[in-house]
Amino acid sequence: MQQTFILPDIGEGVVECEIIQWQVGVGDTVEEDQVVVEVMTDKAVVEIPSPYAGTVHRLYYEQGEIAKVHAPLFEIETMVIGEEATVALDTIDDASLEMSLELPNSPDAASLTDEIMSQHVIDMPLSDEVSLQTAVGSDLPKALASPAVRRLAKSNNIDIQQVQGSGKNGRVLREDIERYPISSPISIGHGAHRSEPLTTVQRAMAKSMLHAVQTIPHFTYGEEVDVTRLCGLRQQIEAVQETKISLMAFFIKSLSLALLEYPILNARLNAEATELTYLSHHHIGFAVNSSIGLLVPNIKHCEHKSIFEINDELQRLIALARAGRVKQEDLQDGTITVSNIGAIGGNIATPIIHQNQLAIVALGRIQTLPRFDADHQIQARSILQINWSADHRILDGGTLATFCRAWQDMLENPETMLLKTR
Repeated sequence: MQQTFILPDIGEGVVECEIIQWQVGVGDTVEEDQVVVEVMTDKAVVEIPSPYAGTVHRLYYEQGEIAKVHAPLFEIETMVIGEEATVALDTIDDASLEMSLELPNSPDAASLTDEIMSQHVIDMPLSDEVSLQTAVGSDLPKALASPAVRRLAKSNNIDIQQVQGSGKNGRVLREDIERYPISSPISIGHGAHRSEPLTTVQRAMAKSMLHAVQTIPHFTYGEEVDVTRLCGLRQQIEAVQETKISLMAFFIKSLSLALLEYPILNARLNAEATELTYLSHHHIGFAVNSSIGLLVPNIKHCEHKSIFEINDELQRLIALARAGRVKQEDLQDGTITVSNIGAIGGNIATPIIHQNQLAIVALGRIQTLPRFDADHQIQARSILQINWSADHRILDGGTLATFCRAWQDMLENPETMLLKTR
């Protein structure tokens, strides 16, 4: 009996997705709950399993094409004839289509992958370490590699099957592709041009940023913050706790404390710009460069979390986001955003506000610069440049400057931050 798989809802607001890689081909035999295809939404990569066993009869899309939600994705000829072979589409639990990140290309990628897979992310047998990239029904398994690495190999005209992987179980990493000799490189110099389609994440960002600029009247505000004492406090805490803690954890916690004093920056304006809702929770987002594009996960309820709890969440989400495996719920419902351009080396930026938020701040790199002390003596200080963008429909310069000063006071005098921490 022929069964047509209809692409179900795979996330809030998702109406289409890009076919990243078919794990099977026409004529291949599949088992129930076996991953058939990897697709990319505007936020992450999703693995879609087959709800029934049988033989692949038809694939409705080629790799790289855009599939529509509620449209046919593939057909399978079931192996057993009868009622038991018929599996209703409504037995597919949309929630089981967990957001999965492209596998990270760092030295500890394998351990991260094992940890995530051991949690039965897609509720399929993973007892032995057979990669989801393995070809089904083929005598020669495909090279173990993430979709991002496969695209890199393809764009450089490299046969990934010929690349010796240096990762665990022979996984091909980005560095392996970059080191591999390119037989016929594509030159983009000397007047040559090359075109390639935007990824799903890039297209979503293009639309979102354009809409934000067109609908939100931005204004910017910059300030210089002396974080010398904060850097010293972090070193003391790390020495006592014998653990690493990110400065970002201090930035986020102090930002949450400042929001308690100025809740208007954590508010939400309705679409008609007629009502302002003051949100009681602080879901503070932070930008992360990932293998599938820029992602902005958020740490939920920062107002109730300690600096250590925020640090733990920060590390968890960074690891998942960089690999693209962050879950949809971690990307939704952010109330205000921090962008750390200083991690790359920038100092000044004018960030674009995310939809449904009123403000975003960009942190520059921390520089050692000469500054005068109270006795007019020159000292070396750790200086951080911060740059705000705010929605001028609700916020004005005075409100933002006052709020920023409250936040700045906690960063420059971190003891007060610890006293205010709940």
